[in-house]
Amino acid sequence: MSDLCTGIGWVPSIPAVVLKSWPFGRGFCVFCIYLILTNLGISIILILLVTYDCFIAVVYPYKYASMITKSRAIAVSLFVTFSYYAVMAVFIGVGSKGPFTDVKFYPMVGFCYVNFVARGPFTYSMYGVSYILLLFAIMMTIMQGMVANVSRKQARRIAESEGRFRHSALTEDFKTDAMSSDKTQKRKGPKGDPRMPGRRQPSELKGVLVCIAVSVAFFVAWLPTAVWQIYTVHFGECVSSVAFRIVVILSTPQCWINPFIYMVMKRNYRQRLYKILDPIFKRCRIQVMTDP
Repeated sequence: MSDLCTGIGWVPSIPAVVLKSWPFGRGFCVFCIYLILTNLGISIILILLVTYDCFIAVVYPYKYASMITKSRAIAVSLFVTFSYYAVMAVFIGVGSKGPFTDVKFYPMVGFCYVNFVARGPFTYSMYGVSYILLLFAIMMTIMQGMVANVSRKQARRIAESEGRFRHSALTEDFKTDAMSSDKTQKRKGPKGDPRMPGRRQPSELKGVLVCIAVSVAFFVAWLPTAVWQIYTVHFGECVSSVAFRIVVILSTPQCWINPFIYMVMKRNYRQRLYKILDPIFKRCRIQVMTDP
């Protein structure tokens, strides 16, 4: 829902970029930036929570059931959502009062944002958020490294146990065949299922893939934005239009990247997408082949 609301908040920016002005009034401009920033912030926090969930599932699998429960996850998500909406309403409401000095319309990107020249509470709140983003990046890097280390050890342990299992199974099989030579049909190959020690652990593999995907998306989208905001508040008397466009291009597609990541990771999403797209592609293929 946060990603959907972010996309909705960007819809009025399309005519604003074309017209190089905001045709819907300053109040609606403030509301759109409130919608975009609030839901992007919620999305970032939920990405951190998803990374933490995968981290606990891989590094502490025996504690996962007691630490991560459905009721606790729902409660944390609701608390983050409502508290972030309330906090951002206060900051943007205070920043947009008076002569409108703390919120400014930027025609190069088609939406309102903090005024980096006339700095106020809203500007410095975004300045603080930039440092929080850097802290999130450090935390996600540490969790990612621990997940990778555990996965590497687990893969090596599985490979070693599989080799020992196959060797013991073949030895036992040869002994059994020698003792029961009167049987008409002898068993061949390892005893039991030789693939059992080498089975992939789906939950661990999925945790690693989700953690890598959301971490890479977060680093690409938000680290340049955080560095640019800190630099602009500290040293920038004016905002570079080129740099502003770059950080907007990097950060705002996060609302479209997250659903794609989860869709790729969830098998039922892929199956539903295949059921929807397969008939369409078949009809297009038939139409292309039948057209003269």
